[in-house]
Amino acid sequence: MPSPPSAISGVTSTPPANISAPRIAEAEPTAGACCTPSTVGLFADQVPADLTHRVLADEPLVAVVPGEAHAGADLAELAGGLPFVEMRAESGLRQQVDAAFARAGVARRVAFELATSDAVVRFVGLGFGAAVVPRSATVGERDEVGGVTVRELTDPAARHPISLVHRRPEPTAPSARAFLRLLGSHG
Repeated sequence: MPSPPSAISGVTSTPPANISAPRIAEAEPTAGACCTPSTVGLFADQVPADLTHRVLADEPLVAVVPGEAHAGADLAELAGGLPFVEMRAESGLRQQVDAAFARAGVARRVAFELATSDAVVRFVGLGFGAAVVPRSATVGERDEVGGVTVRELTDPAARHPISLVHRRPEPTAPSARAFLRLLGSHG
């Protein structure tokens, strides 16, 4: 039986291209929404002096590859064989992934830049390349996408902390102060 046509058939002889798709898989905010979430990527030593942070979660970064193509998660091996699907260059997660590759002394070719780690994992599942993402981004993806293999990285510093950042010494909004008190009673 012939294989199904590829979405990118006929382009194999073209030079590699980098594609940035910042709005793929993002939900559009509803009209009149009072609040929209904000993601700011900062390392702990980058928090401005008038702000403070509290780590809420800290999880390892993992390699995600299409199919069963790679037995290990050696960054040099992955970068030598596959293009990478990444978050936007300005995201905190991208900075963490860039730092992991820098520690390993490895350069990689970024083929796609996307807005969410879920979209990154979906693109890997579609065979567009490999990725390094937080472990939580891979939960349930094998069933939804199929053909995705998750591998642990050997770099213990390849981690993705999630922090709450607020004004020092405390937020100015009463609701934010109440949220911090709630966190303090549960953590």
